[in-house]
Amino acid sequence: MAEIIATELIKVVFQKLGDEALKQIVRAQGIHAELEKLKKTLCKIQDLLNDASEKETSRKDVKQWLNSLQH
Repeated sequence: MAEIIATELIKVVFQKLGDEALKQIVRAQGIHAELEKLKKTLCKIQDLLNDASEKETSRKDVKQWLNSLQH
């Protein structure tokens, strides 16, 4: 009888541990996806700033915009 109770208790404990591990994996994948989105956004921002920096010598409005970003 005690053996049956111990077996059932162990099953429940392992199920709870497995559920928690699965939750952590799902959270980690969500964080990874968010980091990838942020990386793409950062690349776009860097491209925009590089383009603006090339145009700042010929366009006053771009130069003012870059100055305001810097401050």
